Amino acid sequence: MKLDTLIKEKEVLEESLENEHTVKRKLKDFRNTLEQNQILDEFNRYVFESIVEKVIMDGVEEDRIIDPHKLVFIYKTGLTN
Repeated sequence: MKLDTLIKEKEVLEESLENEHTVKRKLKDFRNTLEQNQILDEFNRYVFESIVEKVIMDGVEEDRIIDPHKLVFIYKTGLTN
């Protein structure tokens, strides 16, 4: 019973590690694109999803007024704008 649990844990950790490697590879590819100053002529979902964790709509300004047109981007690196 305990062996089965440990095997499942190992599988979950291996999958998590693989996902982390995939994200790092995607971020590296995107960074290379930016460093080469390549212009994206159209929206690229792959690029967007590789760097953006989430987008928050209806942001609040510094004076606490809700701005329905404000978008806040939360990047996978932890940065926001």
